[in-house]
Amino acid sequence: MTGRSRGYALSISTPLFQLATEAIRVHSNATGRFQSLAQLVIERVSCAPILEDHDPEIMRDHLRLIPTKGDVQIYLSIPREDADKLVATKKELSARIGQRLTVPDAVSLILLDSIADDRTTEVLRKMAIPMS
Repeated sequence: MTGRSRGYALSISTPLFQLATEAIRVHSNATGRFQSLAQLVIERVSCAPILEDHDPEIMRDHLRLIPTKGDVQIYLSIPREDADKLVATKKELSARIGQRLTVPDAVSLILLDSIADDRTTEVLRKMAIPMS
């Protein structure tokens, strides 16, 4: 890890790994470019608040249904500025749902936000409603 980036060695569950690969696939298709988990996290923490309109109970249910900890080893390296945004997002989400989150928990909720956003966009596109 250099002074300009922050690395996270994460041990995640298989369901969270599957959510990550699906979110990366959907994001890659939406952008027309191969994406990585780091690119997806950077984009999401740099945008509007994560899961702003979601009920905190839905987020707690997500974390119960898709456990964070597991045996799948991944490494996430992002620029320090974006790592600071990730930590700020983690703190904001922790306060919103009323429980202490880890970085992998925050990443899981960021992936949920990405998939939810994509599904909303897909429905609006099918209904021919202009997206802002």
